[in-house]
Amino acid sequence: MPVAIQVLLYKKIPINQANVSEMQLVDGVGPVLGARLEKHRRINGQYKTFNDLLKIKGVGPKKAEKLSTQIVFHE
Repeated sequence: MPVAIQVLLYKKIPINQANVSEMQLVDGVGPVLGARLEKHRRINGQYKTFNDLLKIKGVGPKKAEKLSTQIVFHE
């Protein structure tokens, strides 16, 4: 299912499918963090849990918690 449709239906971004511009729809994600998220996924594989977000530079526990309310890990 396309990311845009998932956003409309679920109000959450599928982090394992979103590109940088789609990730920027998440509050707190700009172009730099979006690029880091996409690069990490490309190199290391799909995000599976909340803790995977903590591996990204610029994402600490508070930011990861905030992001986790706006994303889904699985389609």
